[in-house]
Amino acid sequence: MKTNKYLLIGVFALFVTIFLWAARWYTLNQNEQTQPAFQPNSPPLVRPYSPTQGDPGAPVTVVEFLDPECEACGASFPMIKKALGEFGRQTRLVIRYMPFHHNSVYAATVLESARKQGKYWEALEILFKKQPEWASHQNPKPELLPKYMEELGLDMELFNASLKDETIKSKIQQDQEDGSQLKVTGTPTIFVNGKALSRLSYDALTEAIRDALSNKSDNK
Repeated sequence: MKTNKYLLIGVFALFVTIFLWAARWYTLNQNEQTQPAFQPNSPPLVRPYSPTQGDPGAPVTVVEFLDPECEACGASFPMIKKALGEFGRQTRLVIRYMPFHHNSVYAATVLESARKQGKYWEALEILFKKQPEWASHQNPKPELLPKYMEELGLDMELFNASLKDETIKSKIQQDQEDGSQLKVTGTPTIFVNGKALSRLSYDALTEAIRDALSNKSDNK
């Protein structure tokens, strides 16, 4: 009887051990599956050529997929700048293009042409500010964009040559492909250290940045 009793206890202990091991394996496997498939500084979320503003070593990377012709992008950009300004050197902003409108690719090409002359962020500000003039849905006037760049002080000969640069076109196309892989279906779409922002607002963005900073501190 004692032998059978010890045998039953041994079998029971074996089943408990197997169960605990299986449960731990399942938990670890699930955790691996729920982690983002990309890191904030790796493709396809960020490309080496992407326009970037802020400290390259900042602990928080904010990536915005935008469309220069998108009204929501223009309206939200001051809010995004204000939110990032609150955290100073702790954040950096990376711009990706997701052109959905008729003249969006051209507008993005204009921005990249201005970037070649060191005027990217100034050009972006102008395009957003002047959106009602050139990006009207009823009467768009993309021909105004070179005029804005001339007023910005660009060398127009270099600017016009840049508009034909196939490298710029390939970068914009790559952004579109990456955005599609990341399931970007509208603009602006914002990622904070690899996590998509579910709600576009100042509070939502600053909260996401604080959470990302907190996670960085916890992992040290």
